[in-house]
Amino acid sequence: MARFDRRGLPLSTSSDLAAGRYRDGIDLLLSAWPGAAEALEEAIAADPGFALAHAARAR
Repeated sequence: MARFDRRGLPLSTSSDLAAGRYRDGIDLLLSAWPGAAEALEEAIAADPGFALAHAARAR
């Protein structure tokens, strides 16, 4: 089953938790609220191979 971002684009993870925490992290990042880094770290912990979460965390 594919996971999607808030815009309906597919995410390259098979983890529901990683996808959810990625969406949360991006929402926080774009709104300039604290907690984005932590949410993205949780996405990476849930799926260490989720490259998009790594890229967002580096940002």
